[in-house]
Amino acid sequence: MLESNKFFFDKNFFVKSIIILISLIAVVFLINYFAPFFVDESFSVIVLPDIQKYSLKGREDILISQVNWIIENEKELNIKFVVFEGDLVENWDKHSQWIDANQMISKLEEHNIPFLLVPGNHDHDKTNPNLPLTNYNYYFPNSRFENKSWWGGSFGVGNTYQKIRIGFRDYLFLGLDFCPNNDELGWANKIFYENKSNNLILTTHGYLDLNGNRKVHGCSSTENIWSMSKTHKNLQVILSGHVHGEYTRTSMNDFNYPVTQMLADYQALENGGNGYLRILHFSPSEGIVKVRTFSPYLSELKEGKESNFEFSFSFN
Repeated sequence: MLESNKFFFDKNFFVKSIIILISLIAVVFLINYFAPFFVDESFSVIVLPDIQKYSLKGREDILISQVNWIIENEKELNIKFVVFEGDLVENWDKHSQWIDANQMISKLEEHNIPFLLVPGNHDHDKTNPNLPLTNYNYYFPNSRFENKSWWGGSFGVGNTYQKIRIGFRDYLFLGLDFCPNNDELGWANKIFYENKSNNLILTTHGYLDLNGNRKVHGCSSTENIWSMSKTHKNLQVILSGHVHGEYTRTSMNDFNYPVTQMLADYQALENGGNGYLRILHFSPSEGIVKVRTFSPYLSELKEGKESNFEFSFSFN
């Protein structure tokens, strides 16, 4: 009788142990699955202003330092996306420069880091925005990226959007060609409207001048970009380069939300920019974005309030 009870006890203990083990596995699974819904994940977006001068002979190491730094710091900074602000090359007809830019971008692809490309005036044939993007389209055709999980879609050459999910939030990065025409703006307006619940970020090569005016050389007024942008509640950031220097302008959209519009282009500095890039650190729990301007090539932060600041962001 005693032996029978002992067996019964051991059997119950075994069954209970299995139940506990299964329960623990289920709890771990649920924690991992639902963690993003309870944790507001901070993350970084890296912005690469006009990289054109780094493709010139003798400066390739600056380009390499930038992309290597991004790859090496992907986990530490939780880098989720990279934005190129246009002018990938200095001379549109020099294939050696396109090859350098392609090598950099290919490295990001190899490490599965999502990114957005927009063309600048130097990427257009004869640097004329009214002419085609022959070499840009040869090296970076839409078909090259269409199989990426983050690819959203395109309109012609030079206008694309990408979508990523971070935590439980959706982010849409849209890029417009230099001096976008009405059809391109109409397409952007449609994409933003169809994805209005996303957190929206727009990039175009030329948008602000050094005084914060929406007018840049090579284009007529860029107020048409703003006229479209301000009608979208969750479009809160507009990025641009083209004009040598920095400026940040804040304007209220039609929903009384602040839209932070940033110009950053360092090519007038020594070595064609000294490798400066921008780190946009998004902090949903604080409702802010912290901006830092850093050079992997020099291993130093750029000083000044125009280079390092923060702004509010209403995470959706």
